[in-house]
Amino acid sequence: MKKLMSEVLGTINSNNLSMRKLAMEIDISRTTLWNGLHMNHEMKLEAFIKLMKKMYTHPKEIRMKVKTFIMKCTNDLNIRKALCYCQASGEYDILHFLVRKHKENDDLKKYIVIYELFNKRNQNEARGRSLENMVYDLNVSKDAECKTLIEMLLTICMYDSANYSAMIPHANKTKGLLSKIKNSLVHDYLQMHYYERLAYVELLNSNVEQSRIVCNKILQSDLDLQFIKATALCCLGESYIFTDVLKAEEYILKAIDCLKDVPSFQQTRKYKSFKTTLAFIYIEFGFNLDKIDFSCIEQADIAFYEAKYGDREVAKRILENIENDNDKLTPFQLYYLSYAYPEKNKEYLNKSLEEFAKNGNIFYIKVVQTAMMKEMVS
Repeated sequence: MKKLMSEVLGTINSNNLSMRKLAMEIDISRTTLWNGLHMNHEMKLEAFIKLMKKMYTHPKEIRMKVKTFIMKCTNDLNIRKALCYCQASGEYDILHFLVRKHKENDDLKKYIVIYELFNKRNQNEARGRSLENMVYDLNVSKDAECKTLIEMLLTICMYDSANYSAMIPHANKTKGLLSKIKNSLVHDYLQMHYYERLAYVELLNSNVEQSRIVCNKILQSDLDLQFIKATALCCLGESYIFTDVLKAEEYILKAIDCLKDVPSFQQTRKYKSFKTTLAFIYIEFGFNLDKIDFSCIEQADIAFYEAKYGDREVAKRILENIENDNDKLTPFQLYYLSYAYPEKNKEYLNKSLEEFAKNGNIFYIKVVQTAMMKEMVS
């Protein structure tokens, strides 16, 4: 921390920046800023983030300074803020570091154990039902922050399990708990995390306009959370799939571009998810097929492409392997099967329709309904 603060002080001095003016711009006193930079006390994380944004212009440099600060924090409240910041901003490596470093801190354990589960999902170690079981095994504190984090985790678990109707009660509980979180930084970051999930809760429930309102709240936020803003752009894009496919493509391409500011973005689950969503649009509506990045989409969507435009036998093999691995197929995968087996088209469309309805995915059920209408007309 001393080395970092010396670097920051050096930049202030070499650029003849006014300590008083900087303090005013980040809403703290000159004395507080001076004491923080001279290590008389640990600066608040939110003050340090604001300071970096005032002093540096390049996002990568700002992120590196903030990450260094976070890794050196010793103040319990700063560490709680840092955990929240890392989860919201996609700094999963730093989150993993913090969880390991502070695991034995008795005052932080109740938060650490929850972020440990977030990180299991971040690293693809647990998802859906298995993660849900881990959540219910926790002895959760009655602290509002902990309860909020748990409800957020359960919302994510329901999403992973494609149990979209079950997301709604957990999202509603999250909304009620957020108002009880007293620290403004923790509240604001968790609220953005909540909005990220709420946007999809609304979309999949076919509340398209409400979903767009939530997405725009995220995009208009002053918080520098490119990871969450990328999700909002993708969700906005998806909301236009059935009404303006070119606008849908435009937003999803923006979402992919937005991720480029995130560390190791090509290895993130979101990147693959966005690429897969884009590929789905191209395959479903039959355009820009040459732009599909087959190296970075789900196997099921490769099967979808093969079923519609390539080798149906390849599609059948891929989907059969997926079913063997997971004991079942998702509603989307059943829809893809209707193209792989045209002679059983109606059967698989009906199965897909049933599963979409069962999962509460009212928005994407339109894909199957449209296909069934075409079948009736033909």
